[in-house]
Amino acid sequence: TVKVIWLHGLAGSGQEWMNLPDALHVPWVKFVFPTAAEDSLDLWDEKHVTSWFDISLASYKIHCNAINALPNVLDLIQKEIQAGIPPERIVVGGFSQGAAIALSAALTSNHKLGGVIQLSPWQLPSISRLSPHWREEEVQDGKLPLLFCHGSDDEVVLPSFARQMIANSVFSDFTQVSEHEYQGLGHGLCSDELQAVRSFLVH
Repeated sequence: TVKVIWLHGLAGSGQEWMNLPDALHVPWVKFVFPTAAEDSLDLWDEKHVTSWFDISLASYKIHCNAINALPNVLDLIQKEIQAGIPPERIVVGGFSQGAAIALSAALTSNHKLGGVIQLSPWQLPSISRLSPHWREEEVQDGKLPLLFCHGSDDEVVLPSFARQMIANSVFSDFTQVSEHEYQGLGHGLCSDELQAVRSFLVH
């Protein structure tokens, strides 16, 4: 069994991703779809928006609110381990804002996980300062697999963001990145992208 903890994007919910398992055709994979708490965001006029962290220039720079989402995700990872799922068979993933938190969680966890799935991702500033506890063990165990998928026409998270993460990331020496860019795709999903996710989980 592989366990996937999947994090939705800004203003989304875990419920909206409930059809993902059927779309991927991976019956041996079990999914967890948490939903972020509602908050009033500084840069949004709307109130009570589900978000893993506040969206404001201040919180982005110092990411005091961004880090507040990590303990909840790390607790989910720990619960799966305590339930008997080996860390190497736990994958964290997400879309957009959820992808940012998923990557942070994988690099903050005390355990080296099975992989990270990033759909339309962007990188929190804190990533550049993270040094995983398991980093010294990767020489024996292999690098942490990362899947990056994004659209060429994404106007919310620009494709250059993903390219910059891959090209200039400080964690590139202990991760193995597979990147897929889909022509004509905006800030969303496509069937080819789902196939890439399925292949990643199968591998």
